[in-house]
Amino acid sequence: MRRKNTLITVIFSVLIMLGTHAAANNESIWTITPEPAWGSQAELQKTDQNVRNKKRRGKMYLVAESHDIYSDNARNTIYYQRFAYRINNASGLDSSDPISIEFDPLYQRVEFHQARIHRDGTTIDQLLQGDKVQQLQRETQLDEGLYDGHETLHLILDDQRVGDIIEYSYSIIGANPVYDNHIFGWSRLQAGVTVGNYYFRLQYPKHKAVNTKLYSGTVPMEKITTDDYHQLTWQNLNTTPTDYQSNVPSHLLATTYVQYSDFADWQEVAEWAAPLYTLPEEASLQIKDKAESIKATQFGQKAQIEEAIRFVQDEVRYTGINSGIGGFVPDLPASILQRRFGDCKDKSILITALLREFGITATPSLVHSYNGPALKSYLPSPDAFNHMIVSIPFKGTTYWIDGTMTLQGNTLESIEQGAYVAALVPAQAESGLQQYKPRQIFKSKKVVEEAYTLADNNDDKKTTLTIRTRLHGSEAERMRHTLQRRGLAGLEEQYLDYYNEEFGNVEVSAEMTAEDDLRTNIITLSESYHIDDVWQIDDDSEKERFILDLNMEDIYHAIKMPDDKRRFQPIAQRHPTNIYYKVTVLDDDGWDLDNQKLSINNKYFKYRSRVTTSGNELTLTYRVETKADTISVADSKSYIKNLRAMLSDVGFQLFYTPVESPLSLINNWVESAQQFSQQSVSGNVNQD
Repeated sequence: MRRKNTLITVIFSVLIMLGTHAAANNESIWTITPEPAWGSQAELQKTDQNVRNKKRRGKMYLVAESHDIYSDNARNTIYYQRFAYRINNASGLDSSDPISIEFDPLYQRVEFHQARIHRDGTTIDQLLQGDKVQQLQRETQLDEGLYDGHETLHLILDDQRVGDIIEYSYSIIGANPVYDNHIFGWSRLQAGVTVGNYYFRLQYPKHKAVNTKLYSGTVPMEKITTDDYHQLTWQNLNTTPTDYQSNVPSHLLATTYVQYSDFADWQEVAEWAAPLYTLPEEASLQIKDKAESIKATQFGQKAQIEEAIRFVQDEVRYTGINSGIGGFVPDLPASILQRRFGDCKDKSILITALLREFGITATPSLVHSYNGPALKSYLPSPDAFNHMIVSIPFKGTTYWIDGTMTLQGNTLESIEQGAYVAALVPAQAESGLQQYKPRQIFKSKKVVEEAYTLADNNDDKKTTLTIRTRLHGSEAERMRHTLQRRGLAGLEEQYLDYYNEEFGNVEVSAEMTAEDDLRTNIITLSESYHIDDVWQIDDDSEKERFILDLNMEDIYHAIKMPDDKRRFQPIAQRHPTNIYYKVTVLDDDGWDLDNQKLSINNKYFKYRSRVTTSGNELTLTYRVETKADTISVADSKSYIKNLRAMLSDVGFQLFYTPVESPLSLINNWVESAQQFSQQSVSGNVNQD
């Protein structure tokens, strides 16, 4: 059993370390020091003149050099950076950014080594005594509710000219003591532009065991061992720019990186994290009182769990104080409850504390907001995660709840969950990195039913349009945010503007309504309109003719066609997507059209459409359901072919000519669908 108040002890001891370090360096948070003897190891590459002329960018990077030098004392760990680039033309001059160095003053200090301009064989020192260096506090994540306390040193170089080589270097000294002297990190060996010499050196004490892994590329490593340390060096010369195609998965890594870590496995990472997210053995009076107030209104464990989640999500504001160790260690649950704000880890620890009072053993869990599918391929390390959720076991099912989500359904079965794919649960260290698939996420769905009663442009009556939209799961949760932000009247006005843009003179015939069923997590919207002139003049017709486009935009935009059709990288699609569209069109003259349908079914999505007529009613139905979020390169050709067929099928056009009767229907995709069905296409494309 862990010692009582382990978390408090850890936080207190680390805060003492931070406070002492900050006080000791208060007067020298940054200084100017000579270039270290071990620095400036990367030579400025002389790129081929023909290459430079052929691909003449504004700036040409000659060197990108970094050194990560670890010490047994975190205060003495060094992160060194050196850059050198040539300004080739006026564009490069305009984009020659100021030197900007961000650091955490609670445990780091900065040493400026050099900032100079090389011009015509001479060197112009721009650092001097540091009188041009500005110390700024720039909170770049305030809009996201996060305060990190980082500061920035800012230096603008004077008198830069085309042809100059700009060179500067600096060291950030000090590692976050919360890491307990562990060694881990990433370093680039490639960028979005050509770099003459990408150089990285890793040095660490000899008694440490550090694993390394190279991603997306081959760069030789040189290793030197002395009595005190190991030194590993990678040097990538004349690197080509990183090449990302369109619509690639967010976790795809096509840039050459080297990763290093002294964690042997994910269990060891979990054991490092466990003390940071362990509750005090005895709950505070504030937590007990809040739990009792929930028990007084909610009967049974399930209802109490659901109310605790709702309270933390909707009544505890999302704000994070992430300076120093604050980016990793949550505050005590009583403090979070009292101030009513916190970030993901604070909300997770508060949910955990409340649920413990109901007899539920919930556990904070580390995840990554978009890199989840790739985590299992990474070396184990704490920087694999950027988010925290809660794992809640209840009656044989594990629910993965995100405390930062708001306005969700109010039952465990209906709460939409983030598909983070992989989670590290510090309290379950022996399980390592856990792969999970929340069931709730696949309940997300959008169902749209539109009904037109047509009137010709030469009639006195108006066309009527009624729309009923049912939103399930995350679709409902997004709509709740919209309704709270805009209000129902504002949403109605937005939709009315859309239909006026589409048809012209449109008026609301009945006020919009919204029915919200939190138990099932479904919102139902109802709309009703009168349209003066639903028929638009067909400018492409040689004779007088009117056209009505029936657009199923949600279906059309559900899956994006990638810009790059020839693939050497996988394709990402929004998953899960489940959209159903039904359009009925009533016309007094009736319809003369055979029933038709199209079906596309492959490993990645399923699409079905159907056209039927009965008397004066035309019915169109469309449905698309995705099956995966990533399409392999091998399947990309057939996938794009199937997707093109789907996109060409979505939507109908109706025409009428005033002198002709009855109304004639022209469906643009019928012929193309017939042609498509006669081809040999993988993925079971059938058209009856």
